[in-house]
Formats: sequence, structure tokens, C-alpha cells
Amino acid sequence: MFIAWYWIVLVALVVVGYIGHMKRYCRAFRQDRDALMEARKKLFNHDDGNDDAVREGK
Repeated sequence: MFIAWYWIVLVALVVVGYIGHMKRYCRAFRQDRDALMEARKKLFNHDDGNDDAVREGK
């Protein structure tokens, strides 16, 4: 069965676009996750002598 060349090109473009999008999305997600983890670490690791207030989120 004959597959037209433009279908092959279209599939290749979709695959390349998808890979590029996922690489960019995953990088942004990783940066967001790292920033959130850093903020969480600062929130829960600060020690002002009142651990109950930190745990309750006050």
C-alpha cells in the first residue's frame, strides 16, 4: 500500500513538535516544583520555638 510522502512529513513534524513541547513543559514543571519545594522547606524549617503554629499553618 502506498503512503504519500506528505503523510510521513506530517507525522514527523507532529512527533518533533510533541517532543519539543514536552521538553519545554517538563523543564518548566521542574522549575515550578523546585520553587514550591524551596518555599515549603522554608515554611516548615524555620524555627521560632513554636512548632504547633507551623504545623497548623497559622
